[in-house]
Amino acid sequence: MSRCSAFPVTVGLRKVRGTPRHSLLFRVRNRFGLTWAELAVLELVECRPFRIVELAEATGVGLADLSEKTADLVAVGYVVWSGEPGNRVLRMTPAGRMVALDLLPAVEAFLAELAGASSAP
Repeated sequence: MSRCSAFPVTVGLRKVRGTPRHSLLFRVRNRFGLTWAELAVLELVECRPFRIVELAEATGVGLADLSEKTADLVAVGYVVWSGEPGNRVLRMTPAGRMVALDLLPAVEAFLAELAGASSAP
């Protein structure tokens, strides 16, 4: 199944936000250098341009927090804003695509590893 139809990082984020497993968000940051929300943004924007409201709906992250995360991703050159004011979309840069190609499969494997550990007797 294509990552652009399943969005495993984004789905994982929505599942753990506000739960006791919320500490997993910090483990992801420590292991991969980006927050789970930043990784979810990269995962989504890798597939197509997104407006900030669409990203907030898809990730479950509030607009204020998401604006901060997207500003961080813009600052490091992984994504750029394009379009007219009021209709701006976030697009992946070549540098962001390289990071996504490297990190997203590793994050998916990490999530699968955690899922396996949590279901072990």
